[in-house]
Amino acid sequence: MAALLDRERTGHGRQIGIAMLDSAAIWAATKQPRPGTEGTYGVFATADGERVASACLEEAMWGRLCAAFHWDDWAADPELADHGARRLRGREIEARLRHAIEGLTAAEVTALAERHDLAITAVNDRSRVLGQPQIVERGLFPDADHWRPLGRLGRSLKIDGTDPAGLNGGHG
Repeated sequence: MAALLDRERTGHGRQIGIAMLDSAAIWAATKQPRPGTEGTYGVFATADGERVASACLEEAMWGRLCAAFHWDDWAADPELADHGARRLRGREIEARLRHAIEGLTAAEVTALAERHDLAITAVNDRSRVLGQPQIVERGLFPDADHWRPLGRLGRSLKIDGTDPAGLNGGHG
């Protein structure tokens, strides 16, 4: 909207840059899974002290997840046939997934996820995320030394020649 209003006032267009990484990084910094509500969604510790994130929520992934971990009993269980039914048993599913993952290294879990096309991946710790060149360049977490999940975020929306969020105290 700011770019459109500026075009109306000045007659000049603006380039707007929004990176998908910005949204993903900010979402990850603020979204915290609620234990037990989605058994296959969350962050789990591995045998080597690393963590993996699972977001196996889609119907098609349930069968692949069961196959990956050899959960033949659950793959055929009619009480777990759809997502809504699985939510009712979220804590049980989460506990079983947690137990399965904690016996594997992060590399083993991610390899298993790749083989079975599952939404499970290694979790970057805070320092790895904050040190990513694109995160640094885009200034996503200006208060990185004082990390707060819901603290001040950088300017993820970039409009050339302006400071749309007013974070620099000026107009550009």
